[in-house]
Amino acid sequence: MVRTVVAPVLGSMGMLLATFMLLLNFDVLADSDNPVMLSMPYVVIAGAIACAIYVVTLRTKSPERYARLGSLDLEIQPMKEEVK
Repeated sequence: MVRTVVAPVLGSMGMLLATFMLLLNFDVLADSDNPVMLSMPYVVIAGAIACAIYVVTLRTKSPERYARLGSLDLEIQPMKEEVK
């Protein structure tokens, strides 16, 4: 139980705390008041959210492609065109 529940929860809490502290103090870490520079963490967060939405959509609409995401298939297979 410690390895499968407690350690991952503590690790996740630590990562969330580190991320929260980074976002709060990014202007100090970046040593800049440039708005473009200060927006970078939020651009990364927006990208992560967009990827998560894409994966959920892919899992719903094309489960066979979703199932291949993590597989190590070195042979390139042509994509079948979907008929709508």
